[in-house]
Amino acid sequence: MGPYGDVDDSKTKQLLLRTKQQPYFDLCFGKRPKEELYQLGSDLDQVTNAAEHPAFAEVLSGMRTYLDSWLTATGEPRAKEPQTTFWDKAPYSGAKARPAAPAKAKGKAKGK
Repeated sequence: MGPYGDVDDSKTKQLLLRTKQQPYFDLCFGKRPKEELYQLGSDLDQVTNAAEHPAFAEVLSGMRTYLDSWLTATGEPRAKEPQTTFWDKAPYSGAKARPAAPAKAKGKAKGK
């Protein structure tokens, strides 16, 4: 898996690890800002975060309100209790949760 294991291994990942090309390296591997907002019409690569620009304060506020309403309407645990420990206690459903396959028996195969 290598460094930055939460990013799928790919040719793009390997290129960024080799070249450290900015701003793409930081966008992929750096800490994410609290909020992100991009102008898709003029920033097709979604590189320039407009969330901190005063000109977008009203848009961002409207999006926060919409998201909060949607989270509440859908029963999102963090909307009801922001400091919930639900996610710390939720059962893991990935490969670690599945029982290991039985070990193959050692010895000679039948008929030989």
